[in-house]
Amino acid sequence: MEEAVRDAVAAAVASMTDPRLALVSVVRSEMSRDLAQAKVYVSVLGNEAQVKATMRALEGASGYVRSAVGRAVRLRRTPAIQWVYDDAMARGQRIEGLLRQIRQEDRSD
Repeated sequence: MEEAVRDAVAAAVASMTDPRLALVSVVRSEMSRDLAQAKVYVSVLGNEAQVKATMRALEGASGYVRSAVGRAVRLRRTPAIQWVYDDAMARGQRIEGLLRQIRQEDRSD
């Protein structure tokens, strides 16, 4: 069920023309036990201001996304969407940058 919701959310977000949503990836979703809530984890490429703007855009689009999920996934009740920023991608990029810096310093020694 969580995968179906993730796929439906990703398709809904991809169909939107808001430029703030251009660099959003839907990473995963988690459903509450009663299926009334869906936590949707997203990653965003960009700086902190872009991340904040994107999260605001997603909050504003929650109704549209929820109705798209309702059409795509047959549930008794369409879950409410809660957006969660997943910074794993940003942390990974930071770690890669630090490792690259260490390698360069080792070469110059």
